[in-house]
Amino acid sequence: MDNFSSFAEGSHNGLLRVPDSKWLSRREAADLLTALGLKTSPATLATWFTRRSDGPPVQHFGRFAKYQAGPLREWAVSCLSKPRRSSSESREAA
Repeated sequence: MDNFSSFAEGSHNGLLRVPDSKWLSRREAADLLTALGLKTSPATLATWFTRRSDGPPVQHFGRFAKYQAGPLREWAVSCLSKPRRSSSESREAA
């Protein structure tokens, strides 16, 4: 059983242990971000690719979008702000 099958059965642990070099489909990339606590859908990833330039790094294998787990995790962390104690503090990148 692969890591994504165990995730589909409700175990986030398998997905969180995916090697950094593993290529993920758009659905698997969205599942990984969600398992990290950053709920994301495949449609959101597609929108970020087609309409924005600040989405996660993606490569294509034929017509299929592929995300590497390591760079996807790094991108997600880079999008988080520094911890804040109040909404009056600025949202600086971490």
